[in-house]
Amino acid sequence: MSNPHVHIAELETELIRIKEELEKAREQAGELESVRKDMLSLLEDLNKSAAIIKRGEKEWETIVDAIADPIFIRDKDFRIIRANKAYAAASGMPFKEIIGKPYYTVFPKMEGPCKVCLNALGSPTPCEDDISVPTIGRSFNIKSFPIWGENGSFLYSVHFMEDITDQKRAEDALRASENKYRHLFDNLHDAAFLADAETGHIVDTNKKAEILLDRRREEIIGMHQSELHPPGKAGEYRRRFEEHLQKGPLADYEGEVIRGDGRVVPVAITASPMTINGRRLILVLFRDITEWWEMMERLEEEVEVNRALLDTAEAIRLIFDRDTMFKRVAEGVSTVVDAERCVIFLWEREQGGFLPAHVSGIVPPELRPFLMRQRLTRDMTIVEQILRGETVIIDDVMNSPLFPREVAETLAIRTMMGIPIRGTTGVLGFIDVERIGIPRPFGEKEEEFLKGVAHQVAVSLDNVRLYEEMRDQTIELTQRVEILRVMNEIDKSILSCSDTHEILETVTQMVASLIPCDRVTVGFVDKEREGFVYKAGFGTKFAKGMFIPFTDTSTAEVVRTGRSQYISDLSMEREPLRVERILMEEGYHSPVRLPLFVKGETIGVLSVGSRRVAAFHPDQVATLEKLAAQIAVALENARLVTDMKELFFGIVGALSAAIDAKSPWTAGHSHRVTQYSLTIAKAMGMGEKDLKDLELAGLLHDVGKIGTYDVILEKPGRLTEEELKIMRLHPLKGAEILGAMKHMKEIIPAIKHHHEFYNGEGYPGGLKGEAIPLMSRILAVADTVDAMGADRPYRTGRSKEEIIAELQRCSGSQFDPKVVEAFLHIKALPL
Repeated sequence: MSNPHVHIAELETELIRIKEELEKAREQAGELESVRKDMLSLLEDLNKSAAIIKRGEKEWETIVDAIADPIFIRDKDFRIIRANKAYAAASGMPFKEIIGKPYYTVFPKMEGPCKVCLNALGSPTPCEDDISVPTIGRSFNIKSFPIWGENGSFLYSVHFMEDITDQKRAEDALRASENKYRHLFDNLHDAAFLADAETGHIVDTNKKAEILLDRRREEIIGMHQSELHPPGKAGEYRRRFEEHLQKGPLADYEGEVIRGDGRVVPVAITASPMTINGRRLILVLFRDITEWWEMMERLEEEVEVNRALLDTAEAIRLIFDRDTMFKRVAEGVSTVVDAERCVIFLWEREQGGFLPAHVSGIVPPELRPFLMRQRLTRDMTIVEQILRGETVIIDDVMNSPLFPREVAETLAIRTMMGIPIRGTTGVLGFIDVERIGIPRPFGEKEEEFLKGVAHQVAVSLDNVRLYEEMRDQTIELTQRVEILRVMNEIDKSILSCSDTHEILETVTQMVASLIPCDRVTVGFVDKEREGFVYKAGFGTKFAKGMFIPFTDTSTAEVVRTGRSQYISDLSMEREPLRVERILMEEGYHSPVRLPLFVKGETIGVLSVGSRRVAAFHPDQVATLEKLAAQIAVALENARLVTDMKELFFGIVGALSAAIDAKSPWTAGHSHRVTQYSLTIAKAMGMGEKDLKDLELAGLLHDVGKIGTYDVILEKPGRLTEEELKIMRLHPLKGAEILGAMKHMKEIIPAIKHHHEFYNGEGYPGGLKGEAIPLMSRILAVADTVDAMGADRPYRTGRSKEEIIAELQRCSGSQFDPKVVEAFLHIKALPL
């Protein structure tokens, strides 16, 4: 059914047109009579139509009045043309007062037309708007339908006012609830995500999530929950998601999310399943714990630093040795500071500079001497800053005026930090930590730690200084007595010894108890080869017996001048020779070299070395000079004793030869017996001193034959019983002859019993087995072997095989089986 208003409007328009045509028709009445008749007929039709329209209008008004919502029609001036009862009731005014008035002065009362009316004037389509009427506490949705004429002019507008108060209130409540939810959701302290329980896709998120993920909300919505995490852990978080759906909220746990820029962020995760409007969702909260982790890392670093400081302090608290303390300090520094090298410099007032006292870390062996020779003097800016107690940090050492470029290039230093060690008397030194290879700046943590370490080192150095002062005072009180005691011991040790090698080894070992040192050596001068022969000592890698030319060591100056030489620091030598370079590589700094004089001639040099710089003071050097004089005297005494021994053995040898010369059949017998005896004794492992005694016993074993008649010794046939008794007396006579000589008392038993039998049937004492002195048992075998092998007036000498057979036959009866076995096992049997 067509709209009655539209139809009415069309009719009215048509009437107007007809009137205009009738007006024209009157003017042309004469010409248009026939038209007039038609028009009259048409008017009748129109009247009928108007009646129909009137009736329809009445019906329309009835229908409109039955509508509960206000309806009004207004013209282009906003004046009310028509209105239904609901509108009149809402306005509180009768119809006659409403019609013709601007609607905004009637209902709803406003300062001017509402927005929808203004829009309707220029819009060919219906418009609508919501308005609130506070006076009656209602809200309406106004729909405006403009009516336009055929010529496009605006005729009027029909307005329907739908009461939406209850709907509005519900919407407002819903909106308020949504706003509250959104406000709470957006203002959560944590990043929040709502994910669909079935698909796992994100359906909503908040501002914090955008910040956390560095993504816009539009990007996040629609992502799968597993995409919020690093790709390698997606499966783990899918499993977690399923656990939440099955078991509900679980204990909070830590995880990671990945930002739009690719950075991974640590988070604390809380998840709870829920149902909203029948839809299963899961709410996931991510709390950025980066700051917490950083705080924990800082706390751990601080704990580590404090622990390292405490450990370092505890480690060095009771250490009074600087080298040990510096080693412990370097170990403590390496636990916290990321550096390849640590050098501890100490201020040497006499030299006016900082000198390396300890080096740890990466230092190639060939560069250690170079580093240990470094002197940081006052003409360097870095030294002045350190002496003022300032920390020096150089991020690019190669291009810094503070540090010598040559040193930086040689040692490959890229970044360094120097922390002053400030004691009670001023700056004592500084801790230098260095990074090599690639420049890497030092951090505040490392600086603070090193300051703490430097403080501990300063306290310890003060303690060491106090301890050393107390120790020096104590040592000074006892040193002279101790020196006298040790010198006396050395005197007794070296003067009681006639062996040159033993003297030198004894002295070099005892020097360390007399003077604090790390190396003691003695070298003898070899004039023909123009050099030294290393004879005795310890503390160096040089092999004993090694020859060292004068040109390889500055020790040659001692031989040339005859004066002692003291070098406080080898590393200060401009052009160190080969030996001095080797000593520096071994860590030695200060040597004392003293000449050994014998009869006004330097025969050798005593060298005492220390790893410490300027290790020896004048009193110690004076003591060493006295010791060198003692050594020279001992060496001269040893030479004299050796000469005496050689003279003595020469006399003994001459006496032995004289005894053997009594008979042409026994010439060389004593010498051969001696050689056989020594060979057997060495095979049995006899010591050096016993071998010397056995040598004498062998040469003099027949000394008693001096008192035997020559006729008996040279008799060509067998001896009579009476002659045998005389011959058997020669061991006793030999013991009697030697008994008056004190230094022969060790060999008298060997000579007296060398004719005893192992079974006890020998002479002169009838001793048996182990009761016979070992030397006698050895002489018995040697004497018999030579006697059997030699020619006699009454027989010729036996063969080697016969001698061996006889020894084996008589082993255990005449001879000691062990001595026989030793003789027979000699590889080159002396027969």
